[in-house]
Amino acid sequence: MRSKPSVAILGGGVGGLSAAHELAERGFAVTVYEQRSMFGGKARSLSVAGSGTAGRADLPGEHGSTRTVGRILLQLFYGILIPGRVFDRLLAGPTNDVWIDPWRAHLSRLGVAMVPNAAARSFNVQGKRIASVSIERNGHLEAVTADFYVAAVPVEVMQRLSSPELVRAAPSLARLNELRTEWMNGIQFYLRTDAPLADGHAIYLDSNWALTSVSQRQFWRGYDLSTYGPCRRRWCASFSRPPAGRAGEKPTRRQAKRARR
Repeated sequence: MRSKPSVAILGGGVGGLSAAHELAERGFAVTVYEQRSMFGGKARSLSVAGSGTAGRADLPGEHGSTRTVGRILLQLFYGILIPGRVFDRLLAGPTNDVWIDPWRAHLSRLGVAMVPNAAARSFNVQGKRIASVSIERNGHLEAVTADFYVAAVPVEVMQRLSSPELVRAAPSLARLNELRTEWMNGIQFYLRTDAPLADGHAIYLDSNWALTSVSQRQFWRGYDLSTYGPCRRRWCASFSRPPAGRAGEKPTRRQAKRARR
């Protein structure tokens, strides 16, 4: 029997897991290498260590609303134009519980191998082909070989991995360092009593920063949040860069909290 073509995917975030899903369903032997101990990348839940008391689970730290101001504005317009339809949607619970963990289980059933704590350090190029990838595990480097390689890592990581040899083999990578990203930051509040603000996201047009918020309790109806930490309600706000005229200025923690009030 002919063996399956092998694929090594670097990065176990949403991009890497999506590539693994598609390739496994198409008959490839897939291995995903993730530098952290958890899969899911920036989308995954990060429990607030030590926040659970009296036998409760730690608070489910989430990544934020992952919505741009422009997208939320479109959703608001659609809601006005088409009454009765809901266009603003979030997951129905903590991200790991309702998305990442079930997804990982499905990928395992498809035969995808997942290797945590495995950081890509370099592409080893011979001629115009990648001969192997150096993966660091437990302080030791090992050469990983495959028929195909997929880099599903953030752009700043790929910039570091793009050696002169790799750029000569793939000239399209030469301008990779010109790409710029602006990460969105968030702050979340766990409240003892619910504080519903609006159905779905809210956008604060008078804020000095591109600020949105959401009361996620309305979407987590199947979860008893009293079993987590010391609080029962969750509220989350996300910030991106300030408007024109204030470029480069970042909110302090105090300013971020005051912007919500």
